[in-house]
Amino acid sequence: MLQVITMKNKNAYFPCLILFFSSCVVTALFLWQGNKDFSLWDEGFLWYGVQRVMQGEVPIRDFMAYDPGRYYWSAIFMHFWGDNGIMSLRLSVAFFQMLGLFTGLWLIDLSQKKRDWCYLLWSTVVLVVWMYPRHKLFDISLSIFLVGILTFLIQKPTGRRYFLTGIGIGLVALFGRNHGVYGAVGSLGVLAWLSVRRVKGVGWGKALMLWSAGVGVGYAPIFLMALFVPGFASSFWESIRFLFEIKTTNLSLPIPWPWHVDMQRLSFSDGLRKLLIGLFFVSLPVFFVLLMPFVVSRRRQGKPISPVLVAAFFMSLPYTHYAYSRADIPHLAQG
Repeated sequence: MLQVITMKNKNAYFPCLILFFSSCVVTALFLWQGNKDFSLWDEGFLWYGVQRVMQGEVPIRDFMAYDPGRYYWSAIFMHFWGDNGIMSLRLSVAFFQMLGLFTGLWLIDLSQKKRDWCYLLWSTVVLVVWMYPRHKLFDISLSIFLVGILTFLIQKPTGRRYFLTGIGIGLVALFGRNHGVYGAVGSLGVLAWLSVRRVKGVGWGKALMLWSAGVGVGYAPIFLMALFVPGFASSFWESIRFLFEIKTTNLSLPIPWPWHVDMQRLSFSDGLRKLLIGLFFVSLPVFFVLLMPFVVSRRRQGKPISPVLVAAFFMSLPYTHYAYSRADIPHLAQG
């Protein structure tokens, strides 16, 4: 009995240990390369917007911007520090990165039957290398958060968790509406999957209602801005209408399918690189198609399956769209 209690306490404290470790890793990275390089086009776009917010302007209404969440997140930190410089901006983004790294490592540890410290260390290396470039840290972390949110629901699909999952999706949408839509698609997939072979618990209709209410609560800041900030509602709606008008969220690029690579006209290294990139683009939908029978059959048979795997499965198809929306290396990596 004492051994069981001790083990439970160790497991309870381990997330705190992962959080501390993630903080140390991100701090070390920031001290090492926090003052290196500068992208006027991308990082400068974010920096300009945060400075405008600190001057009282409103994203989307007063200047071209991403969704408001990332600007207010950074502005709060920079206001607290009394500094609107680029290093303060990078530090505020590093806090967001730390939360993303923590969530990723927690999910990896959760998916292991037996804790493997070496595997966690190698996973840390992979995650921090993947968290590049700096101006994409919001998007990279949001994709990890979504897998974590759905894992939280799959572990124990209670009414409370359906509601909290909806809040999480709404909060993600504050930072990127495309991520919010992807999270909504993944959530509906999970809701449908959980309804298979359901013998007790929250029914489909109630689950959808609780989840929808949660999304409304999480996305409430945008609704309040639309109600009380003059001119924001029309500007926000126009930004949505514009996306439907151009029918894309990015400047599209042709998908580099591997069968289009002309190995005879390219050097071996260039040809191999293009071939591997094309295979990775193919692997995204293939992952979803090949895993679908396994995920569905395990649920129908009532057999256990990793919640992290199920969450990643249902988020894989939406993020395939993200990768294909602008078929280049950065979007492929995030997908």
